[in-house]
Amino acid sequence: MFAQDNKYTPKILNRGVEKLIKKYLYPLEKKEGLNPIEVRKKIRKIAGDKVGIVRKKKLLREAIEEIDSLKKEMQNQIVSFKARNYNKEWIESLQNLNLIQVLEMTTRTSLWRTESRGALYRTDFPKTNNKEWLKNILIKNIKNKMSLNTKDVIITTLTPPKIIREYGRKR
Repeated sequence: MFAQDNKYTPKILNRGVEKLIKKYLYPLEKKEGLNPIEVRKKIRKIAGDKVGIVRKKKLLREAIEEIDSLKKEMQNQIVSFKARNYNKEWIESLQNLNLIQVLEMTTRTSLWRTESRGALYRTDFPKTNNKEWLKNILIKNIKNKMSLNTKDVIITTLTPPKIIREYGRKR
């Protein structure tokens, strides 16, 4: 209802739309390149081998290098079936674009956070550090590069103690 009643109509820039169309249609139009299934396997391998549940600085740095390389390779994804309807291979290629982006965000934020918290466990920083890391990490896209920043957590009910403690221990 809001959308129907709203009189504001955003201005859509044709060059932006054309750029997106080209980005999403390229796997259908190319003749040679990488199979999206093989790309997915590479994404899974990086995630499983380097950005698993237990994380290490060295492996996270290696993962960033591999992600950057794979992002370039992925520009050559192709699909063998060229139809736009019911094309699971094409959907896979589009999903790969999102997966690599999420993997990069996870890897970069894990490398930046020098503590263990929640689902992040770093062997080189095994303690939870409420003194310095009671923060959210914000990610922005600036000129096609991820920019990281922090923002203090807004505490509304229960204030955690300003301590550094062993990860997973109550005291």
